[in-house]
Amino acid sequence: MCEVRSGTKDFEQVLTLAARVQAQDRYLASRFPHAQESHVLGAFDGTRCAGFLRYLIQVIGAEAGRPAVIHDGEPLREGYVEAFGVDPQDAAAA
Repeated sequence: MCEVRSGTKDFEQVLTLAARVQAQDRYLASRFPHAQESHVLGAFDGTRCAGFLRYLIQVIGAEAGRPAVIHDGEPLREGYVEAFGVDPQDAAAA
């Protein structure tokens, strides 16, 4: 897997696959203003996209508009998977 950036050929391939896997392309193109980090990873078999993953890192409470959860004076952060998929052809072959 490698990180892919919006506007690149690899990102477009990831979006195409995500659209085929339960219409998840909307989760890859969405903006999450509360997230401190957003990453889209693509798995490629040669030049063909075989899978994808989008995960976000955020301060706990930020997505709900609540104050941050603080521990030892620092806001706690969490990561979560926003979208994940594998090419159905690859999944069927397994």
